[in-house]
Amino acid sequence: MRLFLSSAALTAISTSVLVANKTNWSADAKESSLRVATDGNNGYKATIGMECNDFRSSPSISSTLQSINRTSTVDVGLLKCDSDFSCIRDATSSTGGRCIPSSTSRSLQTCDKCIGYLACYRLSQTFIDDNIGCGSCIGNYSCAAINQATTTIGTDSCIGFRACYGIIAQVGDSSCVESTGGNGMYEAGFSCGLFVGVIGENSCKGYSACYQIYTSLPGYNFTIGDDSCNGNDSCEYLRQGLDYIKSGSCNDVYACYQIEANVGYRSCNGYYSCAYIFEDAIVGDDSCNAERACRSSNGTISDQSCNASEACLNNTAAIGRCNW
Repeated sequence: MRLFLSSAALTAISTSVLVANKTNWSADAKESSLRVATDGNNGYKATIGMECNDFRSSPSISSTLQSINRTSTVDVGLLKCDSDFSCIRDATSSTGGRCIPSSTSRSLQTCDKCIGYLACYRLSQTFIDDNIGCGSCIGNYSCAAINQATTTIGTDSCIGFRACYGIIAQVGDSSCVESTGGNGMYEAGFSCGLFVGVIGENSCKGYSACYQIYTSLPGYNFTIGDDSCNGNDSCEYLRQGLDYIKSGSCNDVYACYQIEANVGYRSCNGYYSCAYIFEDAIVGDDSCNAERACRSSNGTISDQSCNASEACLNNTAAIGRCNW
């Protein structure tokens, strides 16, 4: 196997013994992975376990990977394995991958996860393999320091800067994605940071969509259904007293910002539609679907009600079914 490296890359590899010692290779493989010898073409010959970056990226995360490469502080050039070896992704590699024999079967060969600076910081390889789906935890600090005892993450989830850092949660597929603004690395993110509870599929998309801050206090444990809380700050800073947001709800910018009321199916879809409902109330099914429809309304709202702009704005009484 031959790798042709820039001078900067050679310096980085020759001084990175600590990185190699963090891998799960056998003692012999670790020792051989550090042996580098000049060949007749002024390139370098490497053995099993050497770092590489010549792998194919999943189209769904290619833009984020390009951002990671652009922010690299060392020009490592193209680190390529020859025909007898394959470059597979490895979260412990400073370049993103390592060379292994092509005949070796390993899940990372077809499964991108934990890509970005400290993307899966403090997570064991066993936890990463068993509890994080393919295409997930992409971005700087995206899944850093999450709770390994109870957390599971589906496929194509937790994408973006600090998307799921510190969570204690079960996250469904295609959720917790920074989908608007920024480049997935620094400029935006935090889609589900510090969340505690359950997030369904295709939910919590957008800058700080489901970001929480009071999770160290009792009572801040929430359940968010499928296709819910999509929009910047849509379900940010949920408050103690809320237990659930059901499927198809709280979709738009600030839709359920700092809400305390439980929300039924297909409700609170609109700009600030249910923001600042602080009382221990309930929003029924198919209600409050308009801009500011129920903002700061502290009474219980029945099904199929308040579906017009500012229809129940600042309301303080219980509202029965009303079709306006």
